[in-house]
Amino acid sequence: MPLPGYKVIPEGWAEHHRPAAASTMTSECTVTRATDGPAPFPLPPGWTGSQTVWTGNCRLQQHNRESAVDAAGQGVELRRHLIAFPYGLSNPLPVLRVGDSGDVVHINGNAYILRQRLDASEEFQHDFIAEENQTQNNP
Repeated sequence: MPLPGYKVIPEGWAEHHRPAAASTMTSECTVTRATDGPAPFPLPPGWTGSQTVWTGNCRLQQHNRESAVDAAGQGVELRRHLIAFPYGLSNPLPVLRVGDSGDVVHINGNAYILRQRLDASEEFQHDFIAEENQTQNNP
């Protein structure tokens, strides 16, 4: 229980700590949005059905939640990841799409589909859960 008259989390606490969270984001990433419905994967050579909606630094972390299923006679392995984007005014993140038609994040030569946005009352960064379909990436 805090002392009377004091707050456990002071005003401006998240804003004060955002630069520390942003300093951990060292990977260059690009977010693209399919313009003609969901992006086909793997992307065919020369495919131009997407547009870049944001470019900047982010952080990728494996979420350690995997699933392997058999779909139409082919094994499919999905891996989930946490992707964190900076929260700030210098390079604002637009509203990103999540779900089956989620935006695609390109990091370190891999593509991750945004599936879920994570919200909190004190936000240091923008957090998303994304999926990587390793079956489709490895023919």
